[in-house]
Amino acid sequence: TLPSSALAMLSGLTTDERYFGKGPLVILNACETNPSGIAFPQASFTDTLFQLGAQGVIATEVSVWIPFGHLMATTVLKNLATGLGADEALTRARIEIYKSTKNPFGLLYAYYGEPGVQLLH
Repeated sequence: TLPSSALAMLSGLTTDERYFGKGPLVILNACETNPSGIAFPQASFTDTLFQLGAQGVIATEVSVWIPFGHLMATTVLKNLATGLGADEALTRARIEIYKSTKNPFGLLYAYYGEPGVQLLH
């Protein structure tokens, strides 16, 4: 958990005042950005992102090649733009990429958060 001083500061803010208040979905499309694997002394990375107002996080489990990361990012964003929730947008991106390239690396991406988190319009 976050230190009590940080929790007190965050709990006194409205959602719009929090760092991620206007953008509930965090996409970390770099090598090994899996939030559960990163730890700060006082809190896990995932906890920190959620305390700052994120409602969902997409991250990688292991290293990914830049061309694949680009393909995954553009496919997920395309799916999000249609109004899908982050969980379904990621799942569909995995399927689309596997069908078109026979590359299973989409399984290296994980979603943390509430099902159905969407981009704000």
